[in-house]
Amino acid sequence: MNENDLVNFQLSKGTEFETRLNKEGYHEVVKILKESEFVTRRFLLPREYKISDYRFLVDELRSYGGYWQVDLGGTITIYF
Repeated sequence: MNENDLVNFQLSKGTEFETRLNKEGYHEVVKILKESEFVTRRFLLPREYKISDYRFLVDELRSYGGYWQVDLGGTITIYF
């Protein structure tokens, strides 16, 4: 995985897995080959703040080798 899956918490950055095409032509996970080495945490962001308001936290996280992503404008996922 290059990013964290918002719905399937088993699939996070660094996870390696095997897939197959189902009848509808979509990939489905068959098995996890390697679990992610990252620690992943998700938080809901208050609506009164913008993503840019968290810049200092993001910079600190990156200084320790961590990553982040925001999904649907209100869920932040950090992994380090």
